Amino acid sequence: MKKLLIIGGPRMACNIVHKAHEMGLYVIVADQFENSPAKEVSDERFLVSIDDVDGLVKLAREQKVDGIITGYMDAVLPYYQKICDILHLPCYATEEQIKMANNKDFFKETCIKYHVPVVPQYEIDGSLNNIDSINIEYPVVVKPVDNSGSKGISVCNNKEELIIGCKKASLSSKRGKFIVEKLMNGTEVNVEYHLNNGEIILETIMEKRLNRTKDSYISLPSAFLYPSPFITRYKQEVNDLVVHMFHELGMKNGTIFMQAFATPDKILFHEMGFRLGGAMAYKFVETCCNYSPMELLINFAINGIMSKNSLKEIVNPNFYGRTCVELVPTLKLGKIVNIDGFEEIRKLKEVIHIEQRRFEGECVKEEGSYDQILARILIVGNIDKLINDIKFINKTLKVTDEYGNNQILNLYAASDLLKWYEKRKAIK
Repeated sequence: MKKLLIIGGPRMACNIVHKAHEMGLYVIVADQFENSPAKEVSDERFLVSIDDVDGLVKLAREQKVDGIITGYMDAVLPYYQKICDILHLPCYATEEQIKMANNKDFFKETCIKYHVPVVPQYEIDGSLNNIDSINIEYPVVVKPVDNSGSKGISVCNNKEELIIGCKKASLSSKRGKFIVEKLMNGTEVNVEYHLNNGEIILETIMEKRLNRTKDSYISLPSAFLYPSPFITRYKQEVNDLVVHMFHELGMKNGTIFMQAFATPDKILFHEMGFRLGGAMAYKFVETCCNYSPMELLINFAINGIMSKNSLKEIVNPNFYGRTCVELVPTLKLGKIVNIDGFEEIRKLKEVIHIEQRRFEGECVKEEGSYDQILARILIVGNIDKLINDIKFINKTLKVTDEYGNNQILNLYAASDLLKWYEKRKAIK
């Protein structure tokens, strides 16, 4: 039985463990936490930090692993690449590719080089001494150049707020750097690509629905909607430029998501990930297009190849006419005492997966972060059934805090899905 080493064992990595088991692999999970969720479902576990390259290399050699993989965490990718390089095991990304994908400033510089449109930004130096010499149109968004999960982000309406936001973003950045961008009002979209032996294929595009709390720009999602009506426009305006950029960068295998704003005039990118995305688009791809991006990534880790066959004929960005929704209920701050409803929700025929992130007894402490996400509920079906399902889910799901109060912050409204669907039909 071949062995797969997974570096990092957060809850979402359980999906990798389960898929690897389906493929008949022996799964080892290693990180610096004694009881990581993925370790609980693995075949073997080891207490070795994700950034301990020497320790993980030693472990891989001792265990005679056949392949290594990681997922969902940008921070692990550089270590994953170094370890695979030392052991001469397959790695889908190079050091330079990961550097570009993990750093918003390098990513945007690369896009500009290849004429891929990006969100406008202001070049403010680290000392903040040149703020007064730049004609800044507020509001702006300040982000760490190398962090994810909406951490360290601020919206700033004036110079004083900008200074505070820059300092906050610097503290949240490993490199101590920030980026200042124009506040965009377009539709937020995620563009998904699949790379297979040099084939670069547009997998799908989804739209985010956001829950912005008062006085906060933090884009806590309430839902992800697939496939986006912007697909046709994207193919006409941007796709060829992006594919050319990836080819020129030597990207041949793996999975990529790119975050952008679709405005009336342009589609503008602001960051990307060269890894499995937390939005779990691959689950919908597997359901609608009959192949598994995660399985192909695991296959690459073990055998050095994603798929022997071209996927161009089966990849369909419009999911063959099917509609997919990922509901993302969020929570208010406080201690979770009771969660009810998931058992009934799982019985719905259209539900293909529930990724529960928060559990009874846990405390939600950080406002404006992905820590407030209760779960990701993935549903696929025709529009009438999805609307009825969303109404049922919103009625059934209950969360109470230690004071007996409703702890649910936001639920996606079925009426918005109907409006979006009508818009999609009109564009088609």
